[in-house]
Amino acid sequence: MVAFLLCAQNASAEGFSADFVSTSTFMGQTVVKKDKFFFSHGKQRTESPATTQTPETINIIRPDLGMAWHIYPGIKAYYESPCNKGQEGLQKLEASGAMIDPNKTFIGNEEINGRPTKKYSCTNKAMGRSYQYFIWIDDATGLLIKTDNPGDGTPYNPGGTTEYINFQNALPSESLFECPTGYTKYTSMMELMKHLH
Repeated sequence: MVAFLLCAQNASAEGFSADFVSTSTFMGQTVVKKDKFFFSHGKQRTESPATTQTPETINIIRPDLGMAWHIYPGIKAYYESPCNKGQEGLQKLEASGAMIDPNKTFIGNEEINGRPTKKYSCTNKAMGRSYQYFIWIDDATGLLIKTDNPGDGTPYNPGGTTEYINFQNALPSESLFECPTGYTKYTSMMELMKHLH
């Protein structure tokens, strides 16, 4: 299965907040997920609401400290994991950076949610298959603010989209990137999961 995320093409976006909407389609069913995303000088916070299958979560990534906090507000608990210390840019989103075709083809200028962007066609491979997808890079920030993978209906490439909406180009409060006090710390996700039920 191929998942598309957003990524930063350069470090020009010092801070912003936005809603992050992703859709995925598999076996005729489409799933839509909407998270709240905050970014400030390399630090990140993603707020994911609870669903019928998953609890509410908050993920804070701090490359400056070399760690990430995975927070479960419903049970006031969290655990830590390492991340690349000192690495700038959108760490959560780097997974898609490797998927961006360096030989991407410029298609044209297009406005996305009121923001001027450049649209590109890209090609990638998954499990020996080649496929085409599209990306939109924001003119003002250099952020990849939308992706569209038409997919081919297979488990390896079911298709999906990602997009920033309600983009606010302002620095979020620094308090959003701190681990909350009064929460129980667990040593791993597996240990924490035992206490979710």
